[in-house]
Amino acid sequence: MRVRDGEALLTDGPYVEGAEIANGFYVLSAADRDEAVKLASQIPATTVEVRQLAGVSHL
Repeated sequence: MRVRDGEALLTDGPYVEGAEIANGFYVLSAADRDEAVKLASQIPATTVEVRQLAGVSHL
C-alpha cells in the first residue's frame, strides 16, 4: 500500500524482494481489511504491507 495525495493505492503482492528490508512493523487490531487499510494509510512511510496474522484473535 502506498499513500499519494492522501489516497491509499492498493496492490496485491508480490511482497518485497529479498534485497529490501523491513524497517519496523506495527500490529494493528482491525475488524476487516478495509479498516486495516484505513489505519495503515496513516503510517508515514513510503510503502506499507498489510498482512493478516493467522490464528491470532486477541492481542
